Order: sequence, then C-alpha cells, then structure tokens
Amino acid sequence: MEKIKAKYGLFTALSLMVGTVVGSGIFFKSDEILIATGGSIGKGVLVFCLAAISIIFGSLTIAQIAHHTQGTGGIISYAEHVCRPQTACVFGWILAFFYFPILIPVIGWVSTTYLGMLFGYEFSINQRLILTLLLMTFFYLMNAISYKAGGMFQNLATIIKLIPLLFICLVGFILGDPSTILESSNYTNAVSSTSWLLAIPSVAFAFDGWVVSVSISHEIKNSQRNLPIALTLGSLIILLVYVLYFVGVSILIGPAEIMALGDEHIGMAATKFLG
Repeated sequence: MEKIKAKYGLFTALSLMVGTVVGSGIFFKSDEILIATGGSIGKGVLVFCLAAISIIFGSLTIAQIAHHTQGTGGIISYAEHVCRPQTACVFGWILAFFYFPILIPVIGWVSTTYLGMLFGYEFSINQRLILTLLLMTFFYLMNAISYKAGGMFQNLATIIKLIPLLFICLVGFILGDPSTILESSNYTNAVSSTSWLLAIPSVAFAFDGWVVSVSISHEIKNSQRNLPIALTLGSLIILLVYVLYFVGVSILIGPAEIMALGDEHIGMAATKFLG
C-alpha cells in the first residue's frame, strides 16, 4: 500500500488542535459561569481549570501514544495499538456514524446562523439546509484538491478566531477595573460551597473537539515529534485563552451586569470599545 505523504507542519497541527476546540460557544459561557459561581470571577477561573483537566490529561495521554506509533486513522489507530482491534472497531463506528455526522452538520448550521446575522438576513429552513450543504461541500473539495489551501485556511481561521478573544481580554484590562476580581468574591448572592461545580459540565463542552486533530496524524511531518508537541501545547493555549477572555470580559462589564444581561453581554462588550 502506498504510504501517505506527510504534508502539514507543526504550526498547522497546532492550529488544528486550537482551532477545532475554540469556537463561538465561549462567547456565551461567561454569564452561565458567573451565575453558577454567584458572581465570583476567581471560582470561574477555577471552573475553567477543572473543566480543562480532561483535555489536558487526554492530550498528554494521546501524545504519548502518538510518540510511539505512526499508524493512520488517528484515535482508531491508537485504540488498536493500546487495546485491541475490537476496541478500535467500536471507536471507528462511533466516529463514522455518530460523532462526525453530528459535529460537521452542526458546525455548518451554526455558520449559516452567523452569516444571516452578519448580513441582517434570516434564512428559511430550506435555505439553511442548502447553504450548510454547500459549505460542507466547499471545504471538502478545498481539502481534497489542495492540501496547502486547506492548511492555510485552517491556520488563518485559527488566528482570526483568537483575535477577538484576546482583544476583549486586552480591552478589559485597559478599560476595566482589575479590583473587580477581588470584589466579586464578596457578593451577597454567593452560592453554596459546592453548587458552583455545576458550571463544570457546561464549560467542558467548550473544550470538545480536540481529538479531531489526531485524524491527520499520518499527514503531519515528523508526527512522532510534532503531534505530541501540538497536543500538549495546544491544550494549554486553549485553557489560557479561555481564562484570559473570561477574566477580561468580566472586569470590562462587571459580573453583576453580565449575569443580568445573559448572552447579550457580548454585545455590550463590543459596544464599549467599538461604539
């Protein structure tokens, strides 16, 4: 069987890891976290760290396996390497008939939602279905025809997604009041000592998707070195970006106002520095 040519470097592997996980959902988590923690920014940061345990230790585990194998198939290959073919078969069926068939259309559907919001147009159900199918087809063909175009788009998309998150963080520390972090721990609406942990499952979904990055393990140059680096460094970058954004937007607007506004708080944040 012909060996698949390695095409992607470390930066593309890293951007795939970070870009797959970091999405629009993080913009709408701050209010949920603050409500669960009674407005405490410090507990909110702790929630992010606890929710990230799965991705950090999962990435470290997969990184160790990736270091010892160059097999194709990503997580399926790793399951066969560590466990047995029957386990790999289960992973394959789940990914082929459950995970990817749900994940890919949902991303396409959400994309149509944001396109409609951007251009001030509300698509009908049929229009959204057609547009979702067109988006899926376009990206499939782009990656199938030119791996360079696919890699460049992935790198560019990751950078573009990180810009607003880090920008809001920067604006928050410049225009906001950092003392809000300490003051937020004294709110009278503080929750019970353990109920704030209920925010962890909600935040954990913001870390979903990282395992997709290993699907191109056989296409990464020097994958036994670069993939473990991408998995390890990527998980830490994601956690850092999430925490910086959460703290930045919290001190920019204030925990009490974020809890009152709900998902609308992101519009308030944009108004503060864009007018």
